[in-house]
Amino acid sequence: LHALTITGDGRRDLHFYTADPDGALDRLAGLRAEGLGFPVAAAVEWDTYWGFYRMFTDAGDGDDESAGGG
Repeated sequence: LHALTITGDGRRDLHFYTADPDGALDRLAGLRAEGLGFPVAAAVEWDTYWGFYRMFTDAGDGDDESAGGG
């Protein structure tokens, strides 16, 4: 699931959530082999409760509890 795109400084960071990280990395390797024309880096991090995504969707909602404030 493509959840978030962050752009800046000539970069485009695409954040995905998947139940199969190894399969996602295999698909990315296949795309690299085809020659994308631009550099691609990948990293896998566990985020079971979608904390990274929530950091953006909850920003500015005024709910201190979601930001860990209480």
